[in-house]
Amino acid sequence: MQNNSSPDKIEEVLNILDGIKKAEPKPFFYTRVRARLEAAHFTFWDRISALISRPGIAFAGISLVLILNLFAIYSHTMSVSNNDQTDVASTEEYSVVTNSFYDIENNKP
Repeated sequence: MQNNSSPDKIEEVLNILDGIKKAEPKPFFYTRVRARLEAAHFTFWDRISALISRPGIAFAGISLVLILNLFAIYSHTMSVSNNDQTDVASTEEYSVVTNSFYDIENNKP
């Protein structure tokens, strides 16, 4: 088994750290980044998402959806209350048929 804690090994590792410097960006790095950010081309979908994400537009859209849902529910309840007798008869027939499934039969083998 080798002895890894010898003083020569420790000095060698510490000497590696002598040449370390702080990393510096290339000249005009921040200027180039700012120029790219300002010259960004917005696509059609970027503009649409920016428009939709505005609070006033989002609130109006949600309100419109809720109003349409309430209108659909209200119109559906009005049409259900104006049914004729044929729909009621068909539901009565169905209930009779479903009750026949639950009749007790001879369960003995």
